[in-house]
Amino acid sequence: MSDPIRSTRPEECASAADATLVGLLDLLAAPARMIAADGSPGAVNRSYAALVADGRPVVGEVERLDLADGRRIEIWPRGSATLPVLSDAIEALEEGFAVWDADDRLVLFNRRYRDLYRDFNDLTYPGVDFASHARARLNAPQLQMLQPEIEAYIERRRRERRQNLPPFEVERIDGRWIRLVDRTMPDGGLVSIRIDVTDLKRREARAAERSQILQTTLENMSDGIVAFDGEHRLVAWNDRAFELAGLPDEMKRRGVSMVDLVRAQAANGEFGDSSFEAVFRTHSDWLASTRPESYERRRPDGTILFVRHNFARNGGFITTFTDVTAQRQAEEDAERHQAILAAVAEAAARILSGESWLEQTRLLLARAGEVLSASRVILTEIRHGDDGDRRLVDLVVWNAPGAPPPPTPMPPGMDAARHAAFADWWDRREQGETEQALTRDLDPGKRAFLEAIGVRSLLRMPVMIGQQVWGTVGLDDCSSDRIWHPIEVEALRAVANLVGVAINRARSEAARQDSEETYRRLFEAAPDGIMITEHQIIMSANAAAVRMMGAASDRELVGRDIYDFVPPEYHAIARLRARVVRDSGQPAPYREREMLRVDGTRFIVETTGTKVAAGQRDRLQLIFRDVTEKRRASAEIQRQREALIQSEKLAALGSLLAGVAHELNNPLSVVVGQSFLMEETSRDERTRARAVKIRAAADRCARIVKTFLAMARQRPPERRRVALTAVVRAALDIVAYPLRTSGVELQVVVPDDLPLLWADEDQLGQVVLNLLLNAQQALMEAPTPRRLAVTAALLPGGARVRLTVADNGPGVDPHLRRRIFDPFFTTKPAGVGTGVGLSVCHGIVAGHDGAIWVEEAAGGGAAFVVELPLGEGEDGDIEELATADATGVGRHVLVVDDEPDIAAMLGEILDGAGFRVTVVESGRGALDLLERLHFDLVLSDIRMPDIDGRDLWRAVSRPGRPGTPIAFMTGDSLGASAAEFLIEAGCEVLEKPFDPPEVVAFVRRLLGRPV
Repeated sequence: MSDPIRSTRPEECASAADATLVGLLDLLAAPARMIAADGSPGAVNRSYAALVADGRPVVGEVERLDLADGRRIEIWPRGSATLPVLSDAIEALEEGFAVWDADDRLVLFNRRYRDLYRDFNDLTYPGVDFASHARARLNAPQLQMLQPEIEAYIERRRRERRQNLPPFEVERIDGRWIRLVDRTMPDGGLVSIRIDVTDLKRREARAAERSQILQTTLENMSDGIVAFDGEHRLVAWNDRAFELAGLPDEMKRRGVSMVDLVRAQAANGEFGDSSFEAVFRTHSDWLASTRPESYERRRPDGTILFVRHNFARNGGFITTFTDVTAQRQAEEDAERHQAILAAVAEAAARILSGESWLEQTRLLLARAGEVLSASRVILTEIRHGDDGDRRLVDLVVWNAPGAPPPPTPMPPGMDAARHAAFADWWDRREQGETEQALTRDLDPGKRAFLEAIGVRSLLRMPVMIGQQVWGTVGLDDCSSDRIWHPIEVEALRAVANLVGVAINRARSEAARQDSEETYRRLFEAAPDGIMITEHQIIMSANAAAVRMMGAASDRELVGRDIYDFVPPEYHAIARLRARVVRDSGQPAPYREREMLRVDGTRFIVETTGTKVAAGQRDRLQLIFRDVTEKRRASAEIQRQREALIQSEKLAALGSLLAGVAHELNNPLSVVVGQSFLMEETSRDERTRARAVKIRAAADRCARIVKTFLAMARQRPPERRRVALTAVVRAALDIVAYPLRTSGVELQVVVPDDLPLLWADEDQLGQVVLNLLLNAQQALMEAPTPRRLAVTAALLPGGARVRLTVADNGPGVDPHLRRRIFDPFFTTKPAGVGTGVGLSVCHGIVAGHDGAIWVEEAAGGGAAFVVELPLGEGEDGDIEELATADATGVGRHVLVVDDEPDIAAMLGEILDGAGFRVTVVESGRGALDLLERLHFDLVLSDIRMPDIDGRDLWRAVSRPGRPGTPIAFMTGDSLGASAAEFLIEAGCEVLEKPFDPPEVVAFVRRLLGRPV
């Protein structure tokens, strides 16, 4: 059983009071030697019993004589037989004191002992046995969970009490801490001392908390710190101190002596060649001086430590370690940088003095090599031949004393190897890049060349003249694998810049003599107009300025006031801008302004002004460019952008209308079919007449729907035999209402017997519709009467058909006719025209090998003419149509459509045409019938709720099944999924809405083909 209370066993007593009590116990338990009256040797043992004298407990002494022969004699002293002095002393103790006899019964206790067990006062009395007393204390409610183990615990405690264990501490359930001391006496009795150490524990806890805070603070310090007591033993530290001082982690423990720490440092080589004895002697001298001390020490790894020793009040001392490596390196770098700057400045003064740049560069490179401790400094020029070859010429080579000089001149073989190995480097250097490398890290070609000339590390910096790379200046180190310091890199960059400045100055000086002529050529060749003014008077003008100003020569401009060419309303702002430029010396930002030509006409320019120094005089340079055409082009681009947006809106509207048209397909098919059947079957003339009207209206709606679908459908062009008459009629159906409400008189002359065209019907319909809409919009600007004529005819030769759409509107200006078909070009106001329609028409007609143009209509207005070839398409469709009427009678057709009205109507139409027809309203029903019956053709809708047309086709077409032709009807020709499926299946399609003759012809054509 584990203790029900926490306990500690300190090795030593924690207070002087403890020592006093222990001494008292030893005194009480000490045996005495004596001789009995009969001469028998024996030992006197004193024991004490609880007595009551004068109403208070005292200690009663009993002497027991144990003789050698085993006899025992108890002797009570005469008189009161009390020890009041000893009793008073025990009572005066601050600690609890009790005496137990050999049978573990309580004999004696003081008031403090009783107070420590105040909750059990009724059980604390002389004669109570230890087990009862302990059991009562352990029966507290807080210890109920330990009840099964209490007896075992009490028995263990009885044994431990008689083992003279070191003092230990326990925490009671009320939170108090008690230190327990138990000592046995020779007679088997036991003395118990109980000390309340609660306050001591609390102080220790607070001290531990403060110690933890201190340790946390120490660990968060960037400096290392160690503290020693007066005996020079370690009492506090942080990990940073052990890291910086090079001490092993196993020595991180309290009590380690300073001597052991110094010995460990010396063993690790922290003090270099100095022996442990020498280092310890230095430490001892410092400790004897009792003065603070600080110094810097370099560790074997190069780290520089700033060490401080300070004495503490208790005779100990504190040592701190600060890593100042970066600081000292920065100071060294600063000193070195200062020396480099001084050397560069000295050389710069000479190189900029105007003397020979090459000679001064030699001195500069020599000084740089000395300051930077380089083995070699090389200035290399990159020269390009007329044939594009690149040559490298070493103009200056400086070698440090003792450094191996490179071969001069370089042997041809080595020079070629140099060019081959470093081609990629020179490419990068010509882009202005810096190169630094260690020879050992390079590829074999570069490494072999550099090892041949003794280079172990190199640094190359481009020499720039303006934005061009003239060559390089480089440093070589032939003695070590050197990593170039950033300061060295920047120093070499400064040298390269100075060399570039010197070369540039030399070139500038050489070019100064012909600068006037060069400037004049540039001035005259400038594409922008340039005029130089002094006090507002034009001093010179280049050819571009003369041309823009409309002058015959510069004599018409020179000598005149610049404000003669500035519109009066801009005089104030122009004078203000000139004053700002003159006062600030900064160029004016480009602004758009109007200027006046020599003849007084205005034009728009972008202009800026700059201040030009001419000796002691300040002149202003006016630079301008004519942006009239740019403005016009910008406006045109904006107009075309707006037209494109309008076109996108129209496309979206077209898609919306096509979606609406698609939703009308099924009901329109029913209306068209039923009206046709009503017309065919009704015997009542009035009913037949009404059916004819319904059918005519439904046919018109169907044509409009098909036209919308054709316009919105996105598919590759598909050419087939097309009747131009039907195309024109479908387009007129769409625009008939707006033409009628606009008061337009429509004349249509399109013969029904025109030959069929080989064309894409959808695209052709789009051309006709665009031309009709353009004509309608043009007529809105014309007074009444408004006339629109659509004519078509077969041209002589019988190979081409001409379609003309003519109106009596305002017409098209002759100079615009050549641009009327350009993309985004329009003569209509903003928001009305997009400039896209005619461009699309032109592209479609050209794609059909035709031609389209505009001309003046008879009587005024515009006539758009389209000529198309008949084409040489396949004649299979015509042949099929010619023979379809006699095909399919008596053949069995399965009609599948989830719309009952459409399915029933199709069955009635085909039944009336002589076919055997079975109608089913679901794909699942169709599959059941196909398993049991044979059909010559399946005519199915694509979109159905359970098994759709796709699944039906896959079931019919699966391997091992007798092939049954299948065709589809759909109103979803716009859907991407439907279109993809139809391409995959390769089946014929009957698009809704359809009329009965179209259905019959479609089925007969399919049944006339081989399965």
